[in-house]
Amino acid sequence: MNPEPGKISICGDDSLRIEAGGMRLFITTEDVKSLIFYGRVVPISKLVCRAGEGGISSRKNA
Repeated sequence: MNPEPGKISICGDDSLRIEAGGMRLFITTEDVKSLIFYGRVVPISKLVCRAGEGGISSRKNA
């Protein structure tokens, strides 16, 4: 296994942001609690950025 550099940080709303391999992933606040305190499997959302007429827009996508 080749480890890839990245970083994990906490966002302003206490969600978790994971950056690795050129991707931005998020775990919601409630899911972070379930993951850390109860060891549950949680969904990870991917941030999708698109350039359009109004500039760059982003949305979280499961």
